[in-house]
Amino acid sequence: MVYKVLIKKSALKDPQAVPKPDQKRLLDAIEGSLSKNPHQGKALSGEFKGLYRWRSGKFRIVYEIQQEVLVVLVLRIGHRKDVYR
Repeated sequence: MVYKVLIKKSALKDPQAVPKPDQKRLLDAIEGSLSKNPHQGKALSGEFKGLYRWRSGKFRIVYEIQQEVLVVLVLRIGHRKDVYR
């Protein structure tokens, strides 16, 4: 089962603050791994309950899985120290 990956408009601006080599790695992770198996990311808790995160080096991708329509919605992309703020 392949999921459709959508990236929020606000998250599209996040990779611009990421260095070029890391941008490619992050986008490859989003389009490749997350579309095939989004549940391999870690479930978040607390105020972020219901969301997942995918780790790629120093960066994190925070996303939501919409199981009923097979969609992965990427909400934020950023450095690990800033992404949860």
